Amino acid sequence: MGFVDPVSAKADWLEIVETAGENGLSESLLASLLGVMAHNAAPDTSLRNLRRCLASWDDPSGWLTFLSQRSRAVEILIRLLVNSQFLTELVLRHPDYLRRLTESRRLAEVRSRDEFLTDLRLAACEAESDAIDAIRRTQRWELLRIAACDCFGLMDLRRITLQLSLLADATIQAVLEEATEGVARSVSGSGVPLTVVALGKLGGEELNYSSDIDLLFLSENPDAGTLKIAQQLVRELGRMTGEGFLYRVDMRLRPWGRSGPLVADVAAYGEYLETHAAPWELQSLVKARVVAGDRSVGDRVLADVSRLIVEKKQSDHRETVREMKRRIEESLPRELREYGEVKSGVGSIRDIEFVTQFLQLQNAEEHPEILGTNTLRSLAALAAAGCLRAEEYRKLSNGYLLLRAIEHSLQLMHNKQVHALPADEGELAYLARRLDFDDSDRFVKHYAEHCHEIREVFDR
Repeated sequence: MGFVDPVSAKADWLEIVETAGENGLSESLLASLLGVMAHNAAPDTSLRNLRRCLASWDDPSGWLTFLSQRSRAVEILIRLLVNSQFLTELVLRHPDYLRRLTESRRLAEVRSRDEFLTDLRLAACEAESDAIDAIRRTQRWELLRIAACDCFGLMDLRRITLQLSLLADATIQAVLEEATEGVARSVSGSGVPLTVVALGKLGGEELNYSSDIDLLFLSENPDAGTLKIAQQLVRELGRMTGEGFLYRVDMRLRPWGRSGPLVADVAAYGEYLETHAAPWELQSLVKARVVAGDRSVGDRVLADVSRLIVEKKQSDHRETVREMKRRIEESLPRELREYGEVKSGVGSIRDIEFVTQFLQLQNAEEHPEILGTNTLRSLAALAAAGCLRAEEYRKLSNGYLLLRAIEHSLQLMHNKQVHALPADEGELAYLARRLDFDDSDRFVKHYAEHCHEIREVFDR
């Protein structure tokens, strides 16, 4: 069977049999479970989580009957249990989600922002008590559905990250609407609309399962009500309840950072960009995208941002970018600077993003079509415009897909921000198998080769 710890596996099976009761675990179901586990990267993990589920769910014998009648349910459950502890906790809390996954005929449906938003609004409208908790449950279900497609290879990495991003856009809008309605009932002068702009991975429609969301709030003549709405939005997105939390929100990219106002006045923000914005701030705005609230205000501001990006091109920006990257690497633990840190180390995701944004800033005046928020699409646009050689494009795009797949798998496991390769050999081998490598040695070799190629392009 391939169990790493046969003694613990035997104990888990005995507990499952005891929980199932007499005739609860049929021979055919046992054979099905063993067969699916044998073909997964970590059978010990899937068995342990199956035992936890059956011990936690009401009517475990009924669920075993459900599994025995639906081979698809066995496959889905075991894949989820082995690929992610985060997903395991979701299924533990909401076993009905397993039934929905199994019976859904639209599991791999690619949904738009508006389709996500319609379901979130409906959940909030039908909620008997806490509307935002209802939004959390709906968002959790969609996360589970997307992750199931991920585990079964029904969507590729680009589609998964786009779906996660559109879900986040819709969730922010739904929570913003609830916050606006709540503030309107309690605070006078709350009629000035709020615009929500995303930066970073969400701005680029490249969200991971556990990415922070970098947000910027804008408003024309913001008042006390606008500030209250913004505060409520940040609080509810990050608040932990029995349904979990929605997103960790990072507001540090607003003007003047933590010391600046939570909601930036549009006119004051324009003046700040003209006179005070550092080069790294303009670089970060390459990924700016309106995701919620008053889109007309946001679109107008971002049009001005694009103009500034072109006008403020600096001859020494190459060295500025290298210095920013050097500082990021120096902030890492020494043992992770040269190897193993897929987000910020040498030859990492940050190298690719910085090269992409540098080339966008340097060439936007002559080639305005290269100004895009998404890294892979921007690399393709840069190559098409002749700003990036074909071989450099190949190295950066292939490297980006590998590094994002690694980061994606690391974060899916626990829904935590993990960016470093596992130090434990067993965990590294498990990661390699999940990424379809025969063993950890081949995976590490492949990873190191890509990091070397990425850094070569960065250093040119």
